[in-house]
Amino acid sequence: MKISIVLSTCIFILSSCHYSEKNALHVAENFLIAYQFEDNKQALELYPKFSSFKRFTKIDDYKVIDTREVNKNYFKVFANASPLGYGKKGKNIILFIGEIEEELKIIDSKGLIAPFDNKPYEICEKLGCINTKMSDLEISKKIRNSECSEVESKANTFINISFNKDDIEVLDVDYNFSSFKGTKYFEVKLKNNSKINFKKGDIVFNIALYQNDIFLKSHPLSMNKNEFNSGDIIKISTNYNNDYFLPPAEANKYSLLKSINKYNIVSIYLNNHYINCN
Repeated sequence: MKISIVLSTCIFILSSCHYSEKNALHVAENFLIAYQFEDNKQALELYPKFSSFKRFTKIDDYKVIDTREVNKNYFKVFANASPLGYGKKGKNIILFIGEIEEELKIIDSKGLIAPFDNKPYEICEKLGCINTKMSDLEISKKIRNSECSEVESKANTFINISFNKDDIEVLDVDYNFSSFKGTKYFEVKLKNNSKINFKKGDIVFNIALYQNDIFLKSHPLSMNKNEFNSGDIIKISTNYNNDYFLPPAEANKYSLLKSINKYNIVSIYLNNHYINCN
């Protein structure tokens, strides 16, 4: 798909052209159409530094809201883009348009690199490495030069290498299999022999009950503290959330199941590592 760039006619004896808001609007609309239909060649012609950042945002439609001339041959075009996917909220985009080699082109933007749903961007923003006041090119440079965009992959590697469930040592167990009449609770004292500092919810604990070798029932256990740092001793139980449970009367064996909460892997990594934003 080829979209022509609309430029004003200039008299070359003049020192420079004076473009209008209409010219800037044409550039913006042509770029947004190219962007929408993933015509990257045309998008790059209109926005030469467009390749500086990854294409996160994918749009289904757009609407230009306003075009403003800030200075001579420098414009801001405000638009709202609707993302692909039903029910997703639209987002605001600003295109900064100026003169490059006697042609109107996009020189920077806001809102294109900020994705509708992208984990690395969210992590970088949460860490304060980037913020909504930055332009897309500023954000792109910051992400490239900092560690924040690599957090997700590094977090998974860190957990795979560093976490050994056997490092969570069972010191004591408080239970009574001989009186399974009525509601009982199960309590375990644990020590963190790993080098990782955990917070409540980072590790999922479950008690599995058996009759001999036949599995009967499992039940979650919760921590009595908000932190479980390296070297700490804590208790986990079914009753810390007023969650009493009724073990099967025929249960005569148990096992304690320990696993990392997959939804907390990034937060565990960040809790144990300083991230350089520079």
